[in-house]
Amino acid sequence: MNKKTMKWLGALALMVMCMFTFSACGGDDDNGGGSSTSALVGTWRMDFGTSSYSLLIVNQNGTGQYKEFDKGSWEFDFSFTYTYNDGVIYANGNGKTLKIEVLSVSNTMLVLNDFPDKGANTFIKQ
Repeated sequence: MNKKTMKWLGALALMVMCMFTFSACGGDDDNGGGSSTSALVGTWRMDFGTSSYSLLIVNQNGTGQYKEFDKGSWEFDFSFTYTYNDGVIYANGNGKTLKIEVLSVSNTMLVLNDFPDKGANTFIKQ
């Protein structure tokens, strides 16, 4: 798997985890604790270059999709199912399980810990 794909999968897993972690909290800048997925549900975008971006789509029913647009076309498309437990999103797809940590989530922003690089990835709600 290339670095870009690994980064995307890590970001996706983190986003899903954030969705579960912060939906039960009432504020815009919650930092963990909840078990509801409502804060994570939606379409999230992360720009990573000129005209290059990732979309993370998280559905209430435990499914999602991660897509990357780069060099004028869709370069990557990954469908997954997810679960959330103790502040961690577990995204399952293509025979692999990704562990993603949610660093923060609000009504407009989702920050996920990118494994294996452990860098923060910020997504903006669309």
